[in-house]
Amino acid sequence: MTELLRILLITGEKSHDEIRQIATKTNTQKELALQCDVIKAPVDVSAFIQPKHVISLCSGFSKGDYNFILLPGFTTWDTHEIAEQIAIPVFKGTRFSGDLFDLLANIRDIELPTKKAADYLLRNRSQQKIDKHIELLTKIYSTKGQLKTGPRVLTFTSPSGEIILTGGKFPPLLIAEIVDCPKYSEEEILEKTRYFINSGAQVIDLGMIFGQSHPDLIRRVVPLIKKNHDVLISVDSIKIEEIIAGIESGADLILSIDGENINEFLQYTQRVHVNRNLGLVLIPLEGSSHKAITNPEKKAEFLISLAKRLKSNGFTNIMYDALLKSPISPGMMDSLYAYQVLNKKLQTESEFHYPTFIGLHNVFELVDADTSGMITLLSLIAQELDCAGVFTTEFSPKTLGSIRETKRSIDLAYLSKISKSPPTNMGLDGFTVKSKRKSLSRTEAASQEVDLSTNTIPEGILQNLIERDYEFIHDSTGYFKFYVDHSTRLIEALFIPFDSTKERLGLKGKLLLKGKTAESIYQAINKLELVKEVSHAFYVGKELSKAEYSLSINAAYFEDTDLD
Repeated sequence: MTELLRILLITGEKSHDEIRQIATKTNTQKELALQCDVIKAPVDVSAFIQPKHVISLCSGFSKGDYNFILLPGFTTWDTHEIAEQIAIPVFKGTRFSGDLFDLLANIRDIELPTKKAADYLLRNRSQQKIDKHIELLTKIYSTKGQLKTGPRVLTFTSPSGEIILTGGKFPPLLIAEIVDCPKYSEEEILEKTRYFINSGAQVIDLGMIFGQSHPDLIRRVVPLIKKNHDVLISVDSIKIEEIIAGIESGADLILSIDGENINEFLQYTQRVHVNRNLGLVLIPLEGSSHKAITNPEKKAEFLISLAKRLKSNGFTNIMYDALLKSPISPGMMDSLYAYQVLNKKLQTESEFHYPTFIGLHNVFELVDADTSGMITLLSLIAQELDCAGVFTTEFSPKTLGSIRETKRSIDLAYLSKISKSPPTNMGLDGFTVKSKRKSLSRTEAASQEVDLSTNTIPEGILQNLIERDYEFIHDSTGYFKFYVDHSTRLIEALFIPFDSTKERLGLKGKLLLKGKTAESIYQAINKLELVKEVSHAFYVGKELSKAEYSLSINAAYFEDTDLD
């Protein structure tokens, strides 16, 4: 039986009621074995709690009363400072009350901090749980091999020699496609590859163009990427000449083998030695026109028949793609049903129970809505379907950041699976714009109110000043142009200095400031004294904050224009 932990939560006036509700929720969930009490410090805002407040509030407690005390994460001082004056350990909790329950639900697995807010540790803790689980599975697999039940484990080897396992109880590979790859220069392909890897992709897919053939490009690009990046590569084509080019240049996966090209593929592998560990994704297309099979039962039988032919020729790194379709037209539900039929059929074909493969882009690229929620739901579905490959794109402007969102969603889905619980309160989430946190409400009173949204301005000095015509004043130092580079995740502030500023700073021309946050850039601007006029400072602050927000939500940024 789990030992009961007694925790004292100290909060301010403003958040007291909400923290008390969270404590009540925690105490009623018996499986957590926690008893949380809440006391209120004599401050409005929790961030203003000082050591003297904690010492005073806890003066009547002894060591056995509580296991530890949790303060709000926004407190600015090291709680270790009062360790000698209080018999009970004091740690920092989360900054936002919306994250507190997640922390309490996982409190036994986290080494609580005294300097930094605990919510920073939640994601790290969740990722560590995933990493440890995979490490344990890898040890089991390396000693016992394939499991007798469930989909087969597939094995790949990166250019550096790292063994990568997927399928079975392992998480799926995240495969990111460079759509219309032949349209880009080699430099652009390398740049996209770098961006995709930084976004979480484990496999870079070279998407070929339907109706065209570019085997020479494949032969150049596959070795080029492998020379510069330690990543798996797939070639996305049904043309045999492009498939052969991918094999001969060292591709790790081939997308896709169907009823038409499998004959030429097997004929080629009988003439030329091909690594039998080559990954192969099977799709339900047949005939010279590569016509799609629509009936779910026939689709499952057809895919398994392809796998049987490949296995008899020594290929076992196989995935089944039942082809996820777009919503409404032609219809997503029928295609999801096909995956269910396929998985059920595979239960009776244990020798050919290879994992499935799913392309999320067929849904979110064809829906005019935010991608993050759709991708999270689709990733959860992919996990339930035991997919070993999750295929995604980042092609149109509306899908900017979708690879990063897919990686985050795969982690959430996998953590939910290994934790055997719904994907909530886990330290990971799929939120991009929305969150579970509540905005703080104003409690301070004002002597006068100016409502600019309704033009409600009291008569007198304030009205005279506010209703003055706005006069733009050029700064004496120079001016800025602002940009956002989503591939590097950086804000760019291009400063065009006037002659006096060039002379003062020793500049020969324009100055480019790049940073991850608005604060890092405006601090540099302030230290370099690039802004003198107050109106210019307001403008710079507005654009920098807008640029930072556009990065956080993967939105397009244009100076002097509202975000869409």
